[in-house]
Order: sequence, then C-alpha cells, then structure tokens
Amino acid sequence: MVIVSWLALLAIISCIPAVIAQNKGRSFGGWWLYGFLVFPIALIHSLVASKNIEGLEQRALDSGNRKCPSCAEMVKVEAKVCKHCGNDLEPYVAEVDPNASTAAQQTIGRFVVIGGLLVLGIIFYAITN
Repeated sequence: MVIVSWLALLAIISCIPAVIAQNKGRSFGGWWLYGFLVFPIALIHSLVASKNIEGLEQRALDSGNRKCPSCAEMVKVEAKVCKHCGNDLEPYVAEVDPNASTAAQQTIGRFVVIGGLLVLGIIFYAITN
C-alpha cells in the first residue's frame, strides 16, 4: 500500500521537470520518464538545461505562428506587418498536412499517459491488497 502511494506521488511530481523541460522546447514524455526514474537529478537538470530553439520554433509554428521572411522572427499568422522589423508580410496561405498533430491532441495524449499510469497504479494496489 505504501509503495503504491509513493509511486502515485512520484508519477504526479514527475510532471514538474517534464513541464519545465517542455517550456524549453523539449519532450514532455521523455522528461516525465526521466523524472519518474531519478526525480532529483531530472529536476535539477531541467532547471539548468538550455532552450531547444528548434523545438520552440516548431511548437510556435504548430500553434499558429509563422516566420517573417525578412528577420526570421515568429509572428502571428494573421499579422500584416512584422512586429519585430516592421516589414510588410504577404497574406498567409496555410499548407494542409493531414498527418500534423495539433497542440490539443498532444495535450490530450499527455493526460491519457498520466491517467493510464494512475489507473495501472490503482489496479496494482487493488490486486496486492
């Protein structure tokens, strides 16, 4: 009973380094597993890790932004003038990718993974008692 409680608590607090790393453009799932296995080290590592610029840019592109062709800074898709360099922007024509996952789908996937782990913990607890 105590072990299951500790594992459930660890599964929940493992989200802390995962969220920190995700905000720096890194994988939520990978850092959650890292935090679950060695929480103190993963927490410190997530705090001192540098930002993954490519990951942050990809997330910005996925969430409805585009790069300015002049200065390469991210601007909203609806923008007509770049807020960074003041350059006029061409109207945006979206490229439709049927395999692209949205941020909402990724968030739902994370909740499914965490919920699944909690359900497995509850089932394990029920079986052992």
